Amino acid sequence: MNRAARGQALVELFQMQKVSTFGQLAEKIDCNERTVRRYLKQPKGIASYTHSGRYVTLASIPKFDANGIWFYDGIGFTQFTTSLELIVRLINSSESGMTREEIQRILKIQVCQQIQVLLARERLHRVKVANKYVYIPEKAATNKKRRLRMSVLCRLKSNIIEN
Repeated sequence: MNRAARGQALVELFQMQKVSTFGQLAEKIDCNERTVRRYLKQPKGIASYTHSGRYVTLASIPKFDANGIWFYDGIGFTQFTTSLELIVRLINSSESGMTREEIQRILKIQVCQQIQVLLARERLHRVKVANKYVYIPEKAATNKKRRLRMSVLCRLKSNIIEN
């Protein structure tokens, strides 16, 4: 099977089955997973951010929600390049910041490692409220007055949650 035929075969497979693993696709078009990844650059394939990126779909298939997330049978995909970018965008689009638990509830995955990476890269900002960190939007972190106001808002939010 030549390159064009394999590419067309992948598109046809996705018309029958919206989501597949790289291994399943490799088996069906008789090549290795690395070749499948190369073929999925055009048409654009996107890997899941859940399940260690094992699943893939075509970019034209998902109907993303307001957060840029699409779930199919418990498998999560994002319109952003990585789960790191997704986390940053979620936080930046929030009004009063988000706790790790809130992020995990939306993404349906554990995010401890991603948060540590983002903090190390200085892509996240946080304030400590009671015994929890609230990750705050970039616009709130860059302005000292806003950061102080955000801290107060987060404390109020914390009091409401605790009571």
